[in-house]
Amino acid sequence: MRLVRVELRRLWMRRVTWGGLLLALVVAGLAVVTQVGAAQPPSAQEIAQAEQFYADQVEWWQENGAQETASCREAQAAEPGADYGCDRLDPGSSSSCRRARPSCRTRPPAPRRPAG
Repeated sequence: MRLVRVELRRLWMRRVTWGGLLLALVVAGLAVVTQVGAAQPPSAQEIAQAEQFYADQVEWWQENGAQETASCREAQAAEPGADYGCDRLDPGSSSSCRRARPSCRTRPPAPRRPAG
């Protein structure tokens, strides 16, 4: 036991050990500073762009949603036991909403048009 303790103390006293420890701390510190600096909330322009994209997708869905849902159901019927999530394709459905978008959770569901 004494030999192990002596060898560990000798290793601890070497410059290489201290240099490696210091290098590891510097690398970890740089990684943290880099990530903290990169984490920023979206700008007003990015939010407006995302809202416009969402509005475009809702408009597209209103035009093509019935066809997409029918196509999904056909593909799902061709593969027994498959769940393609055809009921969750609507961009206004609660399962497709993002948690970061509170207005999506509080908005009443869009009226569904009959398929066909």
